[in-house]
Amino acid sequence: MTALLCSCAAMAGAQQGGLQATLDVSQSLDWDDNPDLVATGGEGELIARTGLTFGLSSVTARDRLRLSLGTQLEFGDRDALDNNTGLNDPNLGLFYDRSARNAAFDFGLTYRESEVSDSIIQDELTDQDLIIDNGTRADTRLNFGLDLGTDAPFGISLSGFVRNREFSNTTNPDLFDVDDQGAEVTARFRIDPRITATLGANWRDFDAEGEQTDRLTTGFDAGLQLAVNRRLDVGITLGSDRVEIDEFVSGVPVRRVESGTSLGLSADLDMTNGALTADLQSDIEENGRRTTLRFGRSIALPGGDLSLSAGLVESESQDLAPLFGVNYSHELPRGSLALAFRQDPGTSTDSEEVVNTRLSVNYSETINSVSSWNAGLSLRDVNFLNDALSEDSRRIDLNATYRRDLTRDWDIVSGVRHSRVISDDEADRSSNSLFVSIERRFSFRP
Repeated sequence: MTALLCSCAAMAGAQQGGLQATLDVSQSLDWDDNPDLVATGGEGELIARTGLTFGLSSVTARDRLRLSLGTQLEFGDRDALDNNTGLNDPNLGLFYDRSARNAAFDFGLTYRESEVSDSIIQDELTDQDLIIDNGTRADTRLNFGLDLGTDAPFGISLSGFVRNREFSNTTNPDLFDVDDQGAEVTARFRIDPRITATLGANWRDFDAEGEQTDRLTTGFDAGLQLAVNRRLDVGITLGSDRVEIDEFVSGVPVRRVESGTSLGLSADLDMTNGALTADLQSDIEENGRRTTLRFGRSIALPGGDLSLSAGLVESESQDLAPLFGVNYSHELPRGSLALAFRQDPGTSTDSEEVVNTRLSVNYSETINSVSSWNAGLSLRDVNFLNDALSEDSRRIDLNATYRRDLTRDWDIVSGVRHSRVISDDEADRSSNSLFVSIERRFSFRP
C-alpha cells in the first residue's frame, strides 16, 4: 500500500499543478430488520457508521489522474465479536490515462471489501452475488490499455486485465474464490480512408477454486472494416477459438477441449435521428459453439435518448432463447429519469448456460434550492437454460432518498431500502432498512 501511494504521489507531481483533494465525511444511523438477509428473518440491528473517503484528482491537457481511498467505522448492537463491528468496507480506486498526438494509455486499479449479505456488485465473474451468506467478500481488479498509431496507417492496441475475488468467514460452499486474467492484442492496417484490416489474438485463464475448474481460452482472428458510404459501415471477422477445460466430475479429474472457427458480422447505418445496427457473433465457448444475433435501434428524442435491441442466442447444449434490451434517459425540468434493461448470455462457474438479466430504474428531482429526492430500483436475474437445474435466482433492491442542505457546508440525508432475494432452490429472503446521516465534503489544493 505504501508503494502504491508513493507511485500515486509521483504521478501527481508530474501533473505540474492542478491537483484537487477532497475529504468526504459522514455520520449515519441505520436500522435494518434483517441485516444478514437470512430466510428466518433474523434480528434487527441499529448500526452507527462513520464514513471517510479521501480523493485526489488532477486534469491537464494530456493527463488525468484520480485516486480515492475510503472506509467505514461501524458499531452495531449485536455481539461485539460480530464482523459487522469495527473497520469495514475498505476500498481503493486508482485511475490514470494519458493521450498524445498518436498514442493513448490508460490504467485502473480497484479494491473493495464488502459484507456478503450487502453485496450487489455487478459481478463480471459469476452469478455468485445472488448467493447470500455471512462473511466478507474482497474484489480486486487491475486493467490497462495501450494504443499506438491511433491516426497512423498502421496501429496496434494492447489491453489486459486481472480480476480476483476472495471470501472469508463464509459457510456456503457455493461461495468460492475466483481468479480471472486475460490479454488481447490487435494490429490495424488502414488500407485507405474507407478500408481497415485487423489481425488479433486473445488469451484468458479463468480459475474457480471451489469448483476446481480451470478454463484456458485462446483465439486468433482477422477482420475487415468497410465504410460503404457516408452512412453505412460493415465489418466481418473470421477466427479460430480453443477452450481447454480441466474440471472434476463426480470427484474424477476430466480434461476436455472445445475448438473451432469463429465468425462475426456487423452493420451500422446512420439515420436522421439515430442509428440502426445488426450484429452476428458465432464463437466457441466452454460448452461448444454459441451463436448470438442482435438488432438495435437508437433514437435521439427531445430531452433524451432511447435505444432498443432484440435478438436470439443458441448454443450446442440449449435451444434458442430471446434477448432484449432497452436504454432510456430523459431530462426533466427539475430532474431526470433513466432506465436500463439488458439480457446477455453467459456461462456459470460449473459450465452451465445462463441468461443474465439486469434492470435498473433511477429517478431524481430537485424540490427547491436546498432539497432534492431520488428513487431507484435494480434487479439482477440469473436464468439457467437447463430447466432441470432449478437454480434460477433473482435479487431486487428498492431505495428512496431525501437530501437537504443544513448549512452551506453540511447536508442531511435520509432514506429507506428494501432488498429481496428469490431462488428456486432456497427460501425467499428480504430486509428493510431506514437510515439518516449528515455529510460534508472538504475541498482543498495540496
